[in-house]
Amino acid sequence: MSKTSDRPLDFDSLGFVAELRVYSSGLFTATHNERGFSRIRNRTKSIGEVKRGELAGLLGDPAFASVTPQGEAAIVDHGDVLVSVSISDNHASVVAAGFDGERLEEEIDAVLALLPEPEPRHLSTNVRFWSESLGSANRMEAGLSPRRWDELAAGYAHETREALGDLMTHDSLPSGGRLILWHGEPGTGKTNALRALAHQWRVWCELDYITDPAMFISGKMSYLLDVLSSGSDSHRSRLLVLEDSGELMATDAKEQSGQGLSRLLNLSDGLLGLSTEVLILITTNEPLGRLHPAVHRPGRCLAEIEFLALDVDEACEWLAANGCDETVSSPKTLAQLYAIAAGRPDGARKEPVGFG
Repeated sequence: MSKTSDRPLDFDSLGFVAELRVYSSGLFTATHNERGFSRIRNRTKSIGEVKRGELAGLLGDPAFASVTPQGEAAIVDHGDVLVSVSISDNHASVVAAGFDGERLEEEIDAVLALLPEPEPRHLSTNVRFWSESLGSANRMEAGLSPRRWDELAAGYAHETREALGDLMTHDSLPSGGRLILWHGEPGTGKTNALRALAHQWRVWCELDYITDPAMFISGKMSYLLDVLSSGSDSHRSRLLVLEDSGELMATDAKEQSGQGLSRLLNLSDGLLGLSTEVLILITTNEPLGRLHPAVHRPGRCLAEIEFLALDVDEACEWLAANGCDETVSSPKTLAQLYAIAAGRPDGARKEPVGFG
């Protein structure tokens, strides 16, 4: 092992000349090896705009800094800790090397705290649609127009709104359960909630929509593995959406779909799931009591949310806020309220195909 040295970076002794931007990674690696560091940590994060040439100023007085057409890089040298920072396309990558893992995490936190938070984007959120063909996965990508949660929240019953609000606050892959279960009758707003969730999580999580859930869970394993191994290179987590999949989680699921339920649970918190940065969102119109108890055991679900109809007061408030003078005398789903606000008789609006 190389002898440990805490001396400052020495570009000449390391043989780095000419365009230093080319050697940022090599400089970090060479110094890391020279000092015999035994620990390394890294993290990526979406950030706000950093103007060209600003990175060095944000970091204070880095030992090395460079600007290229593709982005910026800098190295901060604390002697016993070396931190490499690179930014490109509103993403930051921070790598720290040293002897103490906890210290490295603290240094990464400190660097990320200096970088601007990502600005809200009003662009479409990309979604990947998956289908099976001859045991392999076919993919189609499209833009999903964003919906802001703060603009939609009033359209949900209080209990549902509170639970969704908590879910929206996650800003990274949770350490606990990775299964998200949404259940409720059609027309209660699951589609809009999904669009809001995709927009709210867009910085750290991508959306993958499985068009054939039964085939994904109970078909050839090669299809599922293709989907899991074919994400983007953005280093973001992924949210797999399985629509109207209550039958895959029913009390008799093992009899109806063979090993489908076991595969689903393994994907959520078994070895298969733990080896990937994947969350699973399953929507169903089935009452919770009809679902297999293994699905909603404690610790398995990140969130288990029932989509309820709005009570009379909530429904009347929603109608008034949306410029409708009508009132109601019984609970209404969000779809029914849209129908009333549009001047159609209550219940005349056909339910759309989709999440409900």
